[in-house]
Amino acid sequence: MRFANYRFKARGVNNLGDQMQIIAIDHIYGKMGINSQDIVYIDYHDLKNYTDEYVILPVTMPMVDYFPNGFADRFSDHIIPVFLGVTMVKESLSSNEIEYLRRFEPIGCRDERTLMTMRRYGISSYLHGCITITLPKRRNH
Repeated sequence: MRFANYRFKARGVNNLGDQMQIIAIDHIYGKMGINSQDIVYIDYHDLKNYTDEYVILPVTMPMVDYFPNGFADRFSDHIIPVFLGVTMVKESLSSNEIEYLRRFEPIGCRDERTLMTMRRYGISSYLHGCITITLPKRRNH
């Protein structure tokens, strides 16, 4: 099994935060000793359509896009999501989403609002914060 990370090609928007998420995951993989040849990059907008070998994907990007079944429709069956820093713009979950998220508990939440939403639905979760906190401290110049 290989590891995955996002490839994000902004469509009309240049969002530095999304790029920082990708850099942070690559940094963690490096600290884990994972060889770059063992990392598969999947376009953020194509996560549902990925059909190659099974991969483990840390989920740190905000979940703001619309999918009919929310989380349950977001990822291909070939992606094993590890929810480390999820944030959502909504405060309700469908029954499909609840069932899906419970398969991957515990869910790491980036913010308290997302944590409270998960817990309101009985989903085992914890407050993780933003994955970018793992990046090394910058040196002053």
